[in-house]
Amino acid sequence: MPLVLQTNWSALALRGVFAILLAIIAFAIPGVTIAFLVTLFGIYALIDGALAIFSTFKAVQGHRRWGAFLVEGVLGILFGLYAILLPVAAAAIFVTIIAFWAILTGIAELFAAIRLRRHLKGELLLLLTGILSILFGAFLLARPIAGAVFLVYVLAGYGLVFGILLISFGMRMRRLPARTLTPLA
Repeated sequence: MPLVLQTNWSALALRGVFAILLAIIAFAIPGVTIAFLVTLFGIYALIDGALAIFSTFKAVQGHRRWGAFLVEGVLGILFGLYAILLPVAAAAIFVTIIAFWAILTGIAELFAAIRLRRHLKGELLLLLTGILSILFGAFLLARPIAGAVFLVYVLAGYGLVFGILLISFGMRMRRLPARTLTPLA
């Protein structure tokens, strides 16, 4: 593996460059990034729904249960069309789901911190994590579109750091002498 990484250092660096380019695009035009990602997911949901409908026909031919396939297919097609035709509204729904997840996780963390306070020092950190999760979820619920933009910025920041690290690692692999690494047997 190390020898493979050394001989393909340019692929690592190129992956880093692409990650940085995508991050720059996401930072520059977050609304378009959101719409693109939701539309891409909509296309996936549409295809997945159509394949579920196809599975319905196969199940009927094989005299097997087919109701779940049909429901899944219809819902997938409807959501796919919704996401393609109204990507901003679909993004708001996605953000709302994340918001509820953050709030429920935060509540669970609060209860865990309260139960652990007799057994563990530092439960205050878990309590703060729970409060932060609840506040994050409340922000997303209050402003789902702004929350979607925030999530794009988080992903863009990750892409930027990931890209820089990949380029740095690729350059380090390039500078290693060939005899430094031996193939793994």
